[in-house]
Amino acid sequence: MENNSKKPSYTNADDFAVTSVPENKRKSIFNITITSCAWIISLSTIVTGGALIQGLNFAHAVLAAVLGMLILAVYGFFQGVMGAKYGISTTVLARQAFGRYGSGLFGIILALTLGIGWFGWQVAFFGTTISEMFPGVWLAKPEVAIVWGGILMILTAFIGYRGLAALSFIAVPLVVIFSMYL
Repeated sequence: MENNSKKPSYTNADDFAVTSVPENKRKSIFNITITSCAWIISLSTIVTGGALIQGLNFAHAVLAAVLGMLILAVYGFFQGVMGAKYGISTTVLARQAFGRYGSGLFGIILALTLGIGWFGWQVAFFGTTISEMFPGVWLAKPEVAIVWGGILMILTAFIGYRGLAALSFIAVPLVVIFSMYL
């Protein structure tokens, strides 16, 4: 009888979504920080935040921002510590916390809100922004820019973390420089 209990071999395409990341494959703190900054610095989030706080005075707006960031920081800190210690993803953490079926429900909620919802919001915002920047250009029509912007986002997802990190190392310094300039 043949033993089929061999460990799976990993290729360069493996992103360790459901397994622990080996020590020699883990990214540096600097790499993770820059990549994390890229999804924190989002123009659509800034615009949404601006719209939500319009009815607040400055003190209440700052308080709302600090409390919101504090909640996210505490949640993210504990999740990040566990993920870094064991080299596992949110999916694997959810399976340990909620079991196989509970993590499936967690995955569906994440897919609907952060996957489909976030993607839809981002491409719509991208299409609108591009059409405002380049009025009268066919490729900049909102419905056209949404399609090609969505394709670019999907291509980045296919590349995986390496693609996000490469893009982040370009985008984050530019956003910081432009923010300080403006």
